[in-house]
Amino acid sequence: MKQATRPLTTNIADPVAATSTSRTRTTVALASDVLFANDSATLNGKAQSALRAVADKINAHGTGVVMIDGYTDSVDSDAHNQALSEARAQSVRTALTPLVTNTGVTFQTAGHGEQDPVADNGTAQGRQLNRRVTVSFATEGDK
Repeated sequence: MKQATRPLTTNIADPVAATSTSRTRTTVALASDVLFANDSATLNGKAQSALRAVADKINAHGTGVVMIDGYTDSVDSDAHNQALSEARAQSVRTALTPLVTNTGVTFQTAGHGEQDPVADNGTAQGRQLNRRVTVSFATEGDK
């Protein structure tokens, strides 16, 4: 019987951006309250430094498609949450694109609404964790 192996991953928790890395992939989960006002897809003043840090990671190690995924909590309707998550992902893409100078990198966005929660939507703390935008990209290990 062949044994299954899992890639080694590290997770760095941060109130602004939690980063998960493996040899071939990096994912940065940005807290929505760092990027947006409540129920808004317009980037706030704190967003620029957080996105600059993500762009620096992409410029240093990124390759291929950068995937930007928006998520919400379960407050409001499914349709509202879906539209908000899509708009937030697009806002991050619009701001991140000129900051990334790594040639050959392309961007895709997706909104997932309240799908794929990372915490319990029954608590304020859980809802806050579920409101996020993730930016993931292949690293040079995939080249």
